[in-house]
This record gives sequence, structure tokens and C-alpha cells, in this order.
Amino acid sequence: MKIKKLISDQKFNLEGLKRLKINEFYAFLILDQVIFINLTEKFLKKFEYTMQYYLQNKIDNHLTLSIDKVYVNDKEQVDKAKELISKKSVDLSDEILLFVDIYTNKETLFSLLMPYYLEEKAELNINEIINENKTIKKEKYNYRKLEMNELADDAKAYLDSRVNHRAFVDFNSKYFPAVGVEFNTKKNYIESGFGRSSNYHDSFNIAYLEAVERLSSQFYAYKNEDKYGSYNELKEEAINPSEFILASSKRNKFIPYTDDLKIYWTKAESIREKSTKFIPEQISVFGDSFFRNKEKMNRYIYDSSNGVSLGGSYAEAVFHGLLELIERDNFLTTWYGKIPANQVNWRKLNFDNDFKTLLKEVTDDGYEVHLFDTTMELAIPSYWALIINRNKDCHMFAYNAAGCHPVEIQAAKSALLEAIVGITIHEENNKINGKKQLDDVTEFEDHVNYYNSSVREEDFNFALKQNNNVENRKQFGNCFSGKTIEEDLGKLFEKILELYKDVYVVNLTSKSMQEKNLYVVKVIVPGMLPMTFGTQNERYDVERIKKERERRGLSTEYEKNIAPHPFP
Repeated sequence: MKIKKLISDQKFNLEGLKRLKINEFYAFLILDQVIFINLTEKFLKKFEYTMQYYLQNKIDNHLTLSIDKVYVNDKEQVDKAKELISKKSVDLSDEILLFVDIYTNKETLFSLLMPYYLEEKAELNINEIINENKTIKKEKYNYRKLEMNELADDAKAYLDSRVNHRAFVDFNSKYFPAVGVEFNTKKNYIESGFGRSSNYHDSFNIAYLEAVERLSSQFYAYKNEDKYGSYNELKEEAINPSEFILASSKRNKFIPYTDDLKIYWTKAESIREKSTKFIPEQISVFGDSFFRNKEKMNRYIYDSSNGVSLGGSYAEAVFHGLLELIERDNFLTTWYGKIPANQVNWRKLNFDNDFKTLLKEVTDDGYEVHLFDTTMELAIPSYWALIINRNKDCHMFAYNAAGCHPVEIQAAKSALLEAIVGITIHEENNKINGKKQLDDVTEFEDHVNYYNSSVREEDFNFALKQNNNVENRKQFGNCFSGKTIEEDLGKLFEKILELYKDVYVVNLTSKSMQEKNLYVVKVIVPGMLPMTFGTQNERYDVERIKKERERRGLSTEYEKNIAPHPFP
């Protein structure tokens, strides 16, 4: 590109940029850094938003430290900058700034940010997509359209243009590389995506993908078409909120729901009716309190990212969102109903040799590994992993995780991997920060920290003390072996609709996300127990527990497990 001029000894800010001629390339010298820009109207709009975002969130970087500074450049710096410009060929879009050090020629790119909530919504209809049947599977039991590397590159590029983020390694993870990607969404609030796998490369990729998933489910990634009113006013086009399990705790502080309560509603697809309905926004995105007027929104329910999923295709995202719902429903039903789950001899499962070696290292280090089969009426393999630290003076006694997948070895491995990573990270964190002794569980982290002491071991006795160990367990048949992901998703819908009233899919994908093959959805199945945090926010359904106990031939007269669930 041809540089219009070198600008030095003047403030680099929005006001100064607006005085320059548009559609030209410029270079600004600020001490030992030359900033190259492609000045367009689009650049100015993004630059203004980016600076507002950085200043609001108190983010310091090369860019913010260059704004409004009045530095005097000496002759040597000016000469070096001119020499750099004369020799350097730069192909620059109007969405980034390029910083170049005049002494080392080191380059630093800054992506300008754009307001994700002003984008267009991707036009996607899962009922139509199911019939198109177009995502050919690479392998019989592979339910992903793209390789993780392909998706992760696009995920990072998407984050680069939407939020300020940083990736970091959690060195407290002993057996697996654990990576986090954290970013600001609102002032004083940091959201994170985490990745855990057998190598750093995959852990970074998973963390970036989860970060996009979290960003897109906290806020709408597009201009949303919503409605405001009560169910009685909108009943012709809305689903009654009482169909989604309501708050069950007497300590719940939200507004009691009635059909006259005015709330915000958002669109979702009904799989049974093959039509679009309005469902409560409060169970569709979990960051609504950040962008809604708190008095007008009338908070009546707590929800989380339960059922949110990212995929390389829309069908893939929905498929894995349903697996997460099933995983958590099966775990919570087991926990609240104290249902005796079969304990599986994990040593006899067909894990790969590396994973077997890892499990041996874990047990040699004094950890006790338990794996429970929590599979229920849908017959999709689900597991609960419980890792107990038997070392004296440990700082984290027990850690739990769950997994669900049509390939049962993957479901088991997923649960065990997360539990192993989790207990070592919390062990190290608690050594540094001290153990919290909790009598009341009100926040997300409390559910894990409540079980940092061996005094809580009796809460697991309903599973550990049962005479239900299984050496040679029945193998599940995998009916999800179609040629396409859409075909398998259709079968999963059929299974669920045989036993549940409906499946609702909320499209959280913008057009720009779709262009990068990043599809995010929130899937909701009325009647499945939702994962909540804080015992005051529990959404517990007696009939769900009774139904499963009856299916197993157990008494439907039971006492609810009052211990807070240990799910992380």
C-alpha cells in the first residue's frame, strides 16, 4: 500500500483521525512505534467503538497507551520511521491497526472491535435442515463436521474482532494441559472458555471454541427480534413458562411466576410442532441481566448455559446441545433421587493405552477413581465420574464430572478427564487460597468447594456403599450411525419426543458467525432437570425423579437428596 504521509508529534485519537482525508493510508509515529492504518468510514466507526470498549473495561495495551499522548519524536526516530515506510510493503484492511517497532521491525496487529449485537441473525431453521440431510459424516461415529483446528482458527478470528481476550495456561492442572481464554463483556465482568485435552494445541483450540460459545450465549450475537408482555397477552404464539421447570426452593428470591407477569420473550423452534414459538428470554440467554432493565425484565427464574452448544454445522450444534442436556439431567436425577447407579469397573473399559497409563498415574498418586453409569430412559450412554483424594491433609477431597455420548467410551473418557483436571486444579488453588468451609451454597464455585473436605464423604454413600458394582456390563447399541449428522439428529429427536413434550431450539448464530462455520444454539427440553447453581436457585421436579425410579422398579416414595449437587 502507498502511505499518504507520516504523521508525528501530534495526538493519535478519534478527533484527529476524523480531520484526515478518508480512503487513504496513513502512518503515525509515536516514539519508537509506527502505527499503520487504512482510514475509511468503517475504520472510524470501529475505532470509536474499540476505544470505548477498552476504556470502559480499563484495558491497557499498545493502542490505549498511544491514545492522546503528546510525545516529541527526535530526528533519529523520524528518520528511522521514514526509512521503514520507504522499504515496507503493507497490505492492510480497514479492520486492523499494525504497530511496527522502528528499531526491531517487530510487528503487532490489533483487530478493531465491532458491536456483535448489531449484526444480522443467520436465517436457520432446524426443521428444514433436518430434511436437507447434507452433512456427510467423516466416520460412522464421528458427529463433527469439521476438524477442531479448522473451527478454532475461525473462533479466534471471531473473538479478535469482537472482544479483548487473552489465553493462558493453568499450571495447576497436573495430568492434562488446561488452557483458558478470558474476555471482558461488561465492566468488571470477565467471562471464560476452558480447554482440557492431552496436548496444549488441542486445549487452546477447545478454549477458543468455548469462549465463542460463552460469548454468543451470554448476549445475542445479532439484532434480536423480541417481544415484551405476559403469557396471557401472547398465549397464541408463546409457550407457557410453567412448562419449563420453575424454581422449587423456598429460599428463591425471584418474583413468583404468574401468567400475568410481563417478561421478555425470544424466538425458538418447536420440533414437535415444526413451527416458531416465543419462549422466555430468561431461559434463552444467560446474560440478559446485563442488557435489560432489571425492573422491567421481572426476573422469575435462574438459568445457566445448560444446553448451549457450538458446532461446525447447525445440526451438529443442536445434536451436542441435546447430549449436554441428557448428561446433566441424568446426573441430577441420580443425585436428587439417590438412585443407585451401577459402578463400572473402568479398568476393563477399552480406553487407549495413553489414557490407561494416565489413570494408573492418578491412582498411584493417591486418588480413588469411581465411574458410575447414569444412563436412563433414552439409552444414550451417560457417566458420572467421582475422583476422591485419599492423601492426608488434602485440600480438595472430591471432584465430580459427567459425560454423555452415543459412543460410550467417549462418554466415560470425557467425564473422567474433566474430573481429573478439576481435582488437581482445585487442590493447588486451595493450597494457595485456603479451603472454604461452606454451610450454605449460593454461588457457582460453592458447589465444588462444599466437597473439599472428607466430612462430606457421607454425601456420596448412596452411590459408593451400594452393592452395584458391575464387572461385565451390558453394552449399548449405538443407533446413531447414519450417513449424515442430520439423519442422526432426526433419530435423537424421535427418541426424545417419545418421552418428552417437545424440544425447543434457540438460534444464537449471527450471519458473520455462519460465514466462519461457527453455529451456536441453546436447546431446551421441558421436563429434563436443568443444571442450576446456588441451592436457592434449584429447579427440581418431583415427577421427573418418580418416573425414573418407577422405570427402575424402585419405590416412588423417597426423600430428596438435600445435599447440594457437586457438579462443577
